[in-house]
Amino acid sequence: MSLVWFEHVKRFWDMDPTRFAFGADDTLQGDHLRHLALRAPEFVKLTDKVVARDVQALGFEVDLTKPQVPMSSRSGCAT
Repeated sequence: MSLVWFEHVKRFWDMDPTRFAFGADDTLQGDHLRHLALRAPEFVKLTDKVVARDVQALGFEVDLTKPQVPMSSRSGCAT
């Protein structure tokens, strides 16, 4: 877990628990993210839906049942 999480804990205090758990794992980059998608596909799908819900709340049109994940964040993942 990054030191930023501890230095700015108030910023994350009211964060959705799913987003917190996903964000707290500082290994979620490149191959690690693809491995998480293989090990815990339901968690990754849930995280995608939580993020999509938050994006929709900002006024963007999003499919909440099967959200599109930005290519840069999940390149090559099988979700």
